[in-house]
Amino acid sequence: MKNFFLIVISFCFMSLSHAAEKSSGFLQMQNVIGKWEGTLIRSAQEDIPISLEYKMISDGSAIVEHSNEDGIEMMTAFADQSGELLATHYCALGNQPKMSVSDSTDSSISFSTNRKLSGLDPANDSFVDTWKFSDLKKGTDQFTYTYTVLNSDNTVETNSAVMRRTK
Repeated sequence: MKNFFLIVISFCFMSLSHAAEKSSGFLQMQNVIGKWEGTLIRSAQEDIPISLEYKMISDGSAIVEHSNEDGIEMMTAFADQSGELLATHYCALGNQPKMSVSDSTDSSISFSTNRKLSGLDPANDSFVDTWKFSDLKKGTDQFTYTYTVLNSDNTVETNSAVMRRTK
């Protein structure tokens, strides 16, 4: 009887340790875990260096991006919610766009900001509106990182970099 209870308790702990099935977007984002460097080509300003680091945290349930754009640090958290990959970007523009996947292929994933959920008003706020990771393939040593900023004057800035793995 004692062995039976040990088996039942062991099974319960094993069941708790198995995370819920990950979305295809989350699995795709795992391809960028590591450190990356590139040059951010900006449509409205000078080009600048960019470094990105992606880490899996929270027992594999979230991916965190730490970005550094020419000394300006930001952070983004990616996690599944109800089977859908969501992202929250903690931006140097002073806001936190909340994004969901808007398009996905075998080698790319795109996000769009949910303006209402983020509390962002295009007439008053500048914010990251779209974001795309292209050329994502398992084992790749580079990918393309592109995002747009929607400015309160209704102009759009496009920023893009070919990121190369450094670690």
